[in-house]
Amino acid sequence: MSKKEKKQTYQHVPGMQDVLHQDHIYWRHVLATTQHVMDLYGFERIDTPILEFVDVFKRGVGQGTDIVEKEMYVFEDRNGSILSLRPEFTAGLMRAYVENGLHIRPTPLKLWTYGPLFRHERSQKGRYRQHSQINLEILGEKDPLVDSELISLAWALFSKLGLTGLTLYLHSTGCLQCRPQYIQALVDYFKPHEDMLPDNDKHRLEKNPLRILDTKEKKTQALFVDAPHLTDYLCQDCQTHFTKLRSYLDTLRIPYTVDYKLVRGLDYYTKTVFEIKAHGSLGSQDTICGGGRYDGLVETLGGKSTPGIGFGSGIERIVLTMQSQHVDLPTIPYPTAYVAYLGESAKLVAIKLVNDLRNANIISLVGSGDRSLKSQMKSADKSHAHYAVIIGENELAQGVATVRNMTSKEQESVPLEKLAQKLESLIHLQFLPITETHAWAITKWIYPPPYDMYNTNLAKIEESVQDFLNPEYNYYVILEKSGKLVGYCCFGADSQVSDGDYSTDAIDIGIGIHPNLTGGGRGQNYVKAIVNFAQNTFKKKILRVTIAEFNQRALRVCQRIGFTPTQMFERKSDGKKFVVLTKRV
Repeated sequence: MSKKEKKQTYQHVPGMQDVLHQDHIYWRHVLATTQHVMDLYGFERIDTPILEFVDVFKRGVGQGTDIVEKEMYVFEDRNGSILSLRPEFTAGLMRAYVENGLHIRPTPLKLWTYGPLFRHERSQKGRYRQHSQINLEILGEKDPLVDSELISLAWALFSKLGLTGLTLYLHSTGCLQCRPQYIQALVDYFKPHEDMLPDNDKHRLEKNPLRILDTKEKKTQALFVDAPHLTDYLCQDCQTHFTKLRSYLDTLRIPYTVDYKLVRGLDYYTKTVFEIKAHGSLGSQDTICGGGRYDGLVETLGGKSTPGIGFGSGIERIVLTMQSQHVDLPTIPYPTAYVAYLGESAKLVAIKLVNDLRNANIISLVGSGDRSLKSQMKSADKSHAHYAVIIGENELAQGVATVRNMTSKEQESVPLEKLAQKLESLIHLQFLPITETHAWAITKWIYPPPYDMYNTNLAKIEESVQDFLNPEYNYYVILEKSGKLVGYCCFGADSQVSDGDYSTDAIDIGIGIHPNLTGGGRGQNYVKAIVNFAQNTFKKKILRVTIAEFNQRALRVCQRIGFTPTQMFERKSDGKKFVVLTKRV
């Protein structure tokens, strides 16, 4: 290649996009929240192929729709079969429902999926020619309660994702019995105005009149003022269904607006159709969810008559809405440990060590190449690792690793075989306000003598629970990553002991560790975490603990992390002696 020749570079296909790491932070949150909500509502996951025979969509979606006529990616494969990339989920899912005999499952059958869809259409904000969608279906039940449950699920999902400005738009498209009368009335209304219609809407009026209500043409929209409303033509069954659905939504306190122009863009919809918009986010592209009922679709695709309802929600559109509304995301899971080494022998140990940490479910990185320790520490800092684990000649000789806190720069030596346990206890603790369930669990903790003074008085269990739940006492539980309860702490008056001098302004800390975890070397890690939580939560310059004199184990732990004894006193009620220790921050 000559110097003047340029290397060939490539770009993505028009209308498609790369989803980069900074956006996947949002995707991860959306999908995790979706899975949680699906579990709450009892939905099961299903996946279907990206490719289907084109007739699945022609039959299912409808010949007169824009999807079938203009937007599908259709091609002939080497066997001569005419295939299409899926432009939407529901028709393919109904094909899978029929083909796999899912009708024998208990009803209502609740299914969900997500993945890419393909439409050769004009790209919009948050809607690309390849876009990803969350899709839900409920099959086998006509009761409008199911419609309200699906809508409430969508409402809950977007609320849990932190979206605001939500509005539900609702309509009924009737059924095969009552819809023809409305379609005729609609055609009769627009025919005298046909010369005013853009060519696209003339075509809709001829082939699929309902689709004219979905037009974006302002000339046509101006004619809607006097156009007939579909709800005025509903049969008794459809009218009753729509009335009940609205009453259920009222019961759930989900606000809605009846939109007489809402028909959605697919032929298979019957009765309920709905959309949810997040106003003030993406202008005219603020629809984040759309769906409806399709009681005849399964039969159209060769199955038994089966009622169904579903919705789809584009992930890209959700992410853009979250970004425009500046929704706070959960903390990014930065690495717990960055393992740095000096020398080839230490490198071998580091390779095994980082593998062991990962096997213990600890997020870990390791240095590479023959870089200096200084260079590796810079990489550790850029990775946002909580701790650097350093292995050099001295550490190898002693069978330890130096663990450095990347924030405070404090460091300590830890035996290699205890490193995973150490890191686990340092980083994976969370503090939550105590609940009644936790309070009752703590009252059942039994400590051996002489620590049995911390056991709950059986005659005062209910009183103790009420103390735990008293907001003035600021009780928190300490949970491991798995949700396991390992301890509790409190801040304020309930941490004090009668007859002590607490006149100096400070935040008092009370600590309780599960009896099965005491004496195992974890206390210092727990107390450090509690102290950090107290500093960040209460912003006091002095922290204070009160410990029984006999509890030398607890006294040693507190003194190791910087607490200093400031007074000793005797409780008059029982003669027990206590030590007050403080730490200035």
